Amino acid sequence: MITEFIDGLQQFHFLQNALITAIAIGIVAGAVGCFIILRGMSLMGDAISHAVLPGVASLLYPRHQFLLLALLFLAS
Repeated sequence: MITEFIDGLQQFHFLQNALITAIAIGIVAGAVGCFIILRGMSLMGDAISHAVLPGVASLLYPRHQFLLLALLFLAS
Protein backbone atom coordinates (compact mmCIF):
# COMPACT_ATOMS: atom_id res chain seq x y z
CA MET A 1 0.00 0.00 0.00
CA ILE A 2 2.78 2.45 0.82
CA THR A 3 4.61 1.48 -2.35
CA GLU A 4 1.51 2.38 -4.38
CA PHE A 5 1.45 5.77 -2.70
CA ILE A 6 5.11 6.42 -3.45
CA ASP A 7 4.62 5.30 -7.05
CA GLY A 8 1.61 7.61 -7.28
CA LEU A 9 3.71 10.52 -6.01
CA GLN A 10 6.08 10.01 -8.91
CA GLN A 11 3.33 9.69 -11.51
CA PHE A 12 0.58 12.13 -10.49
CA HIS A 13 1.17 15.84 -9.99
CA PHE A 14 -2.09 16.35 -8.05
CA LEU A 15 -0.94 13.82 -5.45
CA GLN A 16 2.25 15.80 -4.94
CA ASN A 17 0.18 18.95 -4.44
CA ALA A 18 -2.11 17.14 -1.99
CA LEU A 19 0.83 15.92 0.08
CA ILE A 20 2.46 19.36 0.20
CA THR A 21 -0.85 20.95 1.17
CA ALA A 22 -1.52 18.39 3.91
CA ILE A 23 1.93 18.93 5.40
CA ALA A 24 1.54 22.72 5.32
CA ILE A 25 -1.92 22.59 6.91
CA GLY A 26 -0.65 20.23 9.59
CA ILE A 27 2.18 22.57 10.53
CA VAL A 28 0.02 25.70 10.55
CA ALA A 29 -2.87 24.05 12.41
CA GLY A 30 -0.50 22.74 15.06
CA ALA A 31 1.04 26.15 15.63
CA VAL A 32 -2.32 27.92 15.74
CA GLY A 33 -3.76 25.25 18.03
CA CYS A 34 -0.91 25.62 20.52
CA PHE A 35 -1.27 29.40 20.45
CA ILE A 36 -5.03 29.21 21.07
CA ILE A 37 -4.66 26.80 24.00
CA LEU A 38 -1.87 28.81 25.62
CA ARG A 39 -3.91 32.00 25.35
CA GLY A 40 -6.90 30.29 26.97
CA MET A 41 -9.10 30.74 23.92
CA SER A 42 -9.90 27.09 23.28
CA LEU A 43 -13.49 27.87 22.31
CA MET A 44 -12.15 30.12 19.55
CA GLY A 45 -10.83 27.06 17.72
CA ASP A 46 -14.28 25.52 17.83
CA ALA A 47 -15.83 28.73 16.53
CA ILE A 48 -13.33 28.98 13.68
CA SER A 49 -13.99 25.40 12.60
CA HIS A 50 -17.74 25.96 12.56
CA ALA A 51 -17.31 29.20 10.63
CA VAL A 52 -15.17 27.53 7.96
CA LEU A 53 -17.44 24.50 7.45
CA PRO A 54 -20.19 26.23 5.40
CA GLY A 55 -17.59 27.83 3.15
CA VAL A 56 -15.93 24.50 2.43
CA ALA A 57 -19.29 22.80 1.92
CA SER A 58 -20.35 25.49 -0.55
CA LEU A 59 -17.47 24.54 -2.84
CA LEU A 60 -19.32 21.33 -3.61
CA TYR A 61 -21.78 23.33 -5.70
CA PRO A 62 -19.83 24.38 -8.80
CA ARG A 63 -22.59 26.56 -10.25
CA HIS A 64 -22.47 29.08 -7.42
CA GLN A 65 -20.30 32.14 -7.62
CA PHE A 66 -17.50 31.65 -5.14
CA LEU A 67 -16.88 35.32 -4.42
CA LEU A 68 -20.52 35.89 -3.52
CA LEU A 69 -20.57 32.86 -1.22
CA ALA A 70 -17.28 33.89 0.41
CA LEU A 71 -18.64 37.36 1.15
CA LEU A 72 -21.86 35.89 2.49
CA PHE A 73 -20.08 33.56 4.92
CA LEU A 74 -17.56 36.26 5.84
CA ALA A 75 -20.36 38.56 6.88
CA SER A 76 -22.06 35.94 9.05
